[in-house]
Amino acid sequence: MSFLYHITLIEHWEAAQRKGSYDFDSLKAEGFIHCSLKEQVVRVANSRFRGRADLILLQIDEAKITAPVKVENLEGGYEKFPHIYGPLNLDAVVKVYPFEPNSEGEFSHPDRRSNPNRITMNEMSQDEFIWFQKRSLDNYAEDVAQANSLSLTEAKAAAAKQIAEILPQGRSTPRHFFYSIQDPEGTIVGNLWWGVREVHGKECCFIYAIFVDERFRNRSFGSQALRWLELQVKALAIDDIRLHVFGHNPDAQRLYEKFGYFVTSVQMGKKLA
Repeated sequence: MSFLYHITLIEHWEAAQRKGSYDFDSLKAEGFIHCSLKEQVVRVANSRFRGRADLILLQIDEAKITAPVKVENLEGGYEKFPHIYGPLNLDAVVKVYPFEPNSEGEFSHPDRRSNPNRITMNEMSQDEFIWFQKRSLDNYAEDVAQANSLSLTEAKAAAAKQIAEILPQGRSTPRHFFYSIQDPEGTIVGNLWWGVREVHGKECCFIYAIFVDERFRNRSFGSQALRWLELQVKALAIDDIRLHVFGHNPDAQRLYEKFGYFVTSVQMGKKLA
């Protein structure tokens, strides 16, 4: 079952119930009703409705919508949003959430309250990126050293060269995305770096780095970040996620296998005495 979400005024929803269908928002002006996917709606709310206390959130069963629905990009960039091209029949609305901001005017999805470990994914600031870049280089160099029987100095040089080639413009390199994973208290517990690249003539998502600090492991933070990423990738109309795992990291392999990742190739080696 696929759900769409629509933010509207309480008075518009009340009027729709009297009328028998919902045709507010941009339908008359633009020809469609703006909607969001679950992973998009909070960002839209904080961008367009910050601080407003007269809103509700409609959860809509896409399969029950009688008007045409298109998932498209009309504003440029990569992200696509669902649009309903016609009035919304009320029986497609399966839940109506009170939708009020916190004391700072920011919104969160109502179902976050049901999970005390629910994470938030936020774009890294430049300061966070600088710290993340150093830690990623150190961690990657250790893996490269172990996998290739190199000294740590040699591995750091090789790792730094490779990362510089991948990110020629650093954090601003096109089609690369950097996020901090935050727990419900706002503590940064890990990081995620992913990008869009072409493999055999087809776009795919590639996970370059995902990390949860050892102090915060075994609390589903990494699993939630992977689920969140899948939703982001679907919003870009991409159906392929890839990553690289070193052979000496079985814990990571087990996590990815749990999420349905499978081996696409294996590089093997033997150390001679």
